[in-house]
Amino acid sequence: MEREIKPVIGDNLNSIVYLLLAYKARGESAFCIFKGHRFSTKTISIKGANIEIEGITKEEFENKLKNELQEKDKKTKEISSTWIERSKKFITPELYEIWLDYINYYSNGIENRIFFESVLQIMEVFHYFTKENLEKAVEMFNANQYDEDFKKRTIEIIKTFLKNGYLFEAEIKRTNYGL
Repeated sequence: MEREIKPVIGDNLNSIVYLLLAYKARGESAFCIFKGHRFSTKTISIKGANIEIEGITKEEFENKLKNELQEKDKKTKEISSTWIERSKKFITPELYEIWLDYINYYSNGIENRIFFESVLQIMEVFHYFTKENLEKAVEMFNANQYDEDFKKRTIEIIKTFLKNGYLFEAEIKRTNYGL
């Protein structure tokens, strides 16, 4: 009679396969239902389990994952270089290294990218300080549907990296927009 093994939190396909292989090596009969698939010591193999769950072998899956990560890294580098080029006109040399750290942080993850792109757009408008540009920057700030934390981070970034950033913060506070 086959013994049923129940997956626990944190189990993945490899841990289930190796557990069943350990039972098999001891000559014990066992099975496990994982992600809706029944795996048994009678038929278990790493390659077979991966094909059943993923539709491809483990090696193909790892290559696919590696390619996806390389593509993501390439996209991140493209975004970073675009942001660096766009910001050259308003980031001062003494803040440039810190700015690059910000770019590296915010270029990862779609939510970070969307947030930082909106901050960068505001900075592009506001760095040429005029009353009209200030009003437009505040309008852009208020158009973003971010929570209070994102709004505070936006203000802090602008205040830190633009020499007139404190005026942006003052205008946000004066008009009570967003905070």
